[in-house]
Formats: sequence, structure tokens, C-alpha cells
Amino acid sequence: MKKIPVFHWVSIFLLATLAIYFAFTSKAIGFSIFKAATTILILSIPFLYGDRPMDRYSKLISAGLFFCLGGDLLLLNEGLFVFGLLSFLIAHVLFMLAFYFKSNHHHSIGVLGVLSFIGASYYYFLLDDLGDLSIPVFIYIAVIVLMAWRGINLARSHSQQVYKLIGLAVLLFMISDALIAINKFKMSFELSSILILSTYWLSIYLIAVSTSKPS
Repeated sequence: MKKIPVFHWVSIFLLATLAIYFAFTSKAIGFSIFKAATTILILSIPFLYGDRPMDRYSKLISAGLFFCLGGDLLLLNEGLFVFGLLSFLIAHVLFMLAFYFKSNHHHSIGVLGVLSFIGASYYYFLLDDLGDLSIPVFIYIAVIVLMAWRGINLARSHSQQVYKLIGLAVLLFMISDALIAINKFKMSFELSSILILSTYWLSIYLIAVSTSKPS
């Protein structure tokens, strides 16, 4: 593996800052360009700095990041929200599989119970406003709960720091998705773009970095 150079993560930070600025100022073209560029730069981490040949974990994480990019692009069009949801759903399944195979099959039913309670409570909170999307959102929440569970299990079963940070990454992803749901189904709020994008990009950055772990 190669050490991720400073210029790479600084470039991610700068592109993300520009994307958030354009989102906050409602400049759609600038936002679209820099949103995609930020995710692409994060997606490049396993390919530039990971081990060769890629192991199963890195392949699954890379595939998941590709579907995150697809979700990013699809969500730029409000009419393609369901397809964006599907793309992120596939990403979560791929991440979940990667975490499962890497975590030595470590299980914690208590963690699953807590995450399930949070997911069920949040679904109940959204339910009256979901309309035709009630079933897709239920499936999505169920999958992200399982993904977060496997990520926390991975963090608890490995001593390496890059894997420990996966626990934080999956929680940030849950927060980002929760904020998207509030913004779409409940009420929009002024700082939504900043909070949603910053938690999302930090999450997938930490996930991507886990593929460049020390040997």
C-alpha cells in the first residue's frame, strides 16, 4: 500500500468546500460539477493507494463507492430520487458484505438491537409523509441499519486504526441519510446542504481509506 499524500485529502477538502458553497448559494451547475469531482477523488483512493492486487474487501468497497457516485449523480435530478435511493441501497449492501467478510464474523446482538430501535423510531417519525415511498424507505432503513451493524462489528473486531474508524464512518452515513430524509419529507432547513454533504463525504472518505491499511 502507499501512504495517502497530503495533497490528495487537501484536494478532497477543497472540492467539497466548493460543492457545499455552490449548494448553499443555489448554483446548480457548480454544485453538480464539484459534487461529482469530490466523490470521484474519494473513489480513486483504493485504486491509487491500495494494495495490488485488490483483495475482496477492497473490491467490494470500491464497487460500493462507484454506486455512491451513481447515487450522487442521480440525486441531482429530483425526478430520479428513487433511482438514487436504489443506487445507495446497492452501495450499502456492498459495504455490508465487505465489513462482514473482514470482521471475522464478530457479532453483537446488543448493537443490532440499538440500531434497529433507532431505525424503527426514525421510520415511524417519517411514515406519515412518505406516501408511495413508504416501502422503499423501509427497505433502505433496514439495509443501512444492517450495514452500520456490520461496520461497528468490524471496528470492534480489529485493532488497526483504519478499521476502528469504520464505526464512525457508518454512523456518519446514517446521520447524513437521516438529514436527507428530514430535508425531503419533513422540512427543509438552511444548513441542510452543509450538514448532509460534510457527514456523507467524511463517511465515505473513512471507508475508502480503510482499503489502504497497513499490511
